[in-house]
Amino acid sequence: MRIHFRPPDGRRMAYASEGVLWMVEVDAEGVPSAPPARLSNHHADAISWTGDSRSIVYQSTRGLRRYHLDDGRSEEIPLRLEWRRPAREGAVLVRAARVWDGVSDEVSRDMDIVIEGNRIVSVAPRNDAHVAAVTDAGGEVVDASDHTVLPGLVDMHSHMGYGMGEALGRAFLAYGVTTIRDPTSDPYEIAERRESIDSGRRIGPREFATGRTMDGNRIYYSGAGSLGPNGNLELELDRAEHVGYSLIKTYVRMPDLIQRRIIEFAHGIGIPVASHEIYPAVAHGQDHVEHISGTSRRGYSPKVTAMYRTYDDVIQLLTASGMTITPTMALMGGWWKSIGDDPSWTTDARFEAVFPEGMAEAMTARALTRGRAGGIDGLLADAGRTVTRVVRGGGKVVAGTDSPIIPYGAALIAEVENYVWGGLTEVEALRTATSVAAEALAMEGEIGTLSAGALADILIVEGNPLEDIEDLRRARIVLKDGEIFRVEDLLQPPRALVP
Repeated sequence: MRIHFRPPDGRRMAYASEGVLWMVEVDAEGVPSAPPARLSNHHADAISWTGDSRSIVYQSTRGLRRYHLDDGRSEEIPLRLEWRRPAREGAVLVRAARVWDGVSDEVSRDMDIVIEGNRIVSVAPRNDAHVAAVTDAGGEVVDASDHTVLPGLVDMHSHMGYGMGEALGRAFLAYGVTTIRDPTSDPYEIAERRESIDSGRRIGPREFATGRTMDGNRIYYSGAGSLGPNGNLELELDRAEHVGYSLIKTYVRMPDLIQRRIIEFAHGIGIPVASHEIYPAVAHGQDHVEHISGTSRRGYSPKVTAMYRTYDDVIQLLTASGMTITPTMALMGGWWKSIGDDPSWTTDARFEAVFPEGMAEAMTARALTRGRAGGIDGLLADAGRTVTRVVRGGGKVVAGTDSPIIPYGAALIAEVENYVWGGLTEVEALRTATSVAAEALAMEGEIGTLSAGALADILIVEGNPLEDIEDLRRARIVLKDGEIFRVEDLLQPPRALVP
């Protein structure tokens, strides 16, 4: 239940309980003086009173509404807010020493990638005719003749927010992350972030997101939405459909039978479901499981033992079902081991430029204990064996971080490196953040690949991460939706924000 301030006359209090709007008469001390009255049968958020205390304005799933106390009328407040995606015009040619398409086992050498607007037109052997065609059309040639070009990266588990302001978008792009999946968010902040980035008002990755996680009658973590005993499940499912969720995430205290109902609904509207659970969720058709460990409604993890070892039945369930798993090895300690072993992670110009002052020093100090804690090497080795067994068994592993617990952007690079520590080859690890992630988002052929017709989300790095995974840290240029961002430019705030 969310309590809201009284109106200017102080005689009532409006609040939302189990998703809908209620009001109660109160005395001068704020004590209820009459039974509460239910005022709506649809979602009510962001409740406020009008200045005359005669009506309540609130956000519903389908827009703003006003409830009139005088006669009980509820009406929509018309809003005609429009925005449009800026048309990306012109051509770009990326001349690359090495191109990895997100799928193949090897790079292709001396290649040209031709882009028109926001899509790749061709990926072909180097040909001076491509240069002539692009320059004659007034386009731009990007010199990657000493670099490796690969698809923009995908973080499949990152919680967005406004704490970093506009620097958040720059942080992701500076590390080569052009797409994120947010498995818990405010449902209306999702729309604002997508629209502000897609309209060109802010820069940042494309976003696939859900609203608040759906939990049981009592929530386990803040940010989740509780599903009470009086039917607000249907309200939450209605919001998932009409606000445009990319997925639904069920949470720790969600009963199994209600989770099954949610999975059936989600599949009916064409979106997947994720949770921390593996069984019986896999039997109900769940699509994604988050974390190798992670909290569970069982009271213990059914995926790992207390020593973080995974039994063969879990591997079999993952490989046979096709359900993806987001291991978050960096969250388990891999991030702290990374910077404990190599402090250059936090002295990187990107880290110092986009993250809050003092964060680098605090993380370096913490890594001296967390990254070298007894048992951390064994824990990560066990987690790595799980990842390797799933991938080699034909299962689907996708890279994610659970940021901001660990830093946006940088943590995804560490996560991919952790998979190589754990036993994957470089190319197997890179697929978890490119083509396999794209498939999990039902975006195969659109992102996570460099091929004709794909969106122009591209990462250009020094070196060759297919030979040395640490070269993935060496991003120099990123294209997102065909727009070119040089990393040195991303270290500075936009001109409009500079005093």
